Amino acid sequence: MLKRRIIAKFLIEDGKLVKYRQFTNAKRLAGNPVSMARTYEDQRVDEMYFCDLGVIDPAIIRSVTADVFTPVTVAGSIHSMGQVDELIQDSGVDKVVIKDLPLAEQVATKYGRQAVVWPIDYHTLCVEDVPDCAGEVLLTDIDRDGMGKGFDLDVLKRQWNVPVVLAGGCGKLDHAKQAFANNADGVAISSMFFFTDKSPIKLRSWLVSEGATVRAI
Repeated sequence: MLKRRIIAKFLIEDGKLVKYRQFTNAKRLAGNPVSMARTYEDQRVDEMYFCDLGVIDPAIIRSVTADVFTPVTVAGSIHSMGQVDELIQDSGVDKVVIKDLPLAEQVATKYGRQAVVWPIDYHTLCVEDVPDCAGEVLLTDIDRDGMGKGFDLDVLKRQWNVPVVLAGGCGKLDHAKQAFANNADGVAISSMFFFTDKSPIKLRSWLVSEGATVRAI
């Protein structure tokens, strides 16, 4: 059985880490993306997702990948193959998050489906499908985002054709356990890690003690 993944999600605005609730409300500053990436690697996250609210700055990503060995996924106004090449070839990125189907197909052809993450942001009910060129889907319940009340588990009842990463709503350790128990392949977490004492390594230790199929420390 494949190990479930604990993913740290970084939202970048003007070069700084930020966090919103439900995408637009209650902005909070969360620190420096490079130093936080170093900390989270020490805390044993499996992956890091970086999403820029504007156009992603490859220089920031290079600063991260120069210092950490954790796989990095990037999102943020990626509209050309040139941007993708710069991120993957020059900046050491493993995957890109793309909602442009023709571009996603080009990336899959050149780098393989595993390099394409298809994002679906939704309210209440997720009805969108994932194209064949994507190797993974990132599902974000907008209404739960930043609220800490738990993931949308109903969305996992659908038959997905790719690995599923849930985002939006994780506020306590048990929320991750519930997601994995309902067959999520990964959980992408920001607020719980940034603003509480529930660190990635604490989450991993607890999940291991609970018998979840995550990578041991």
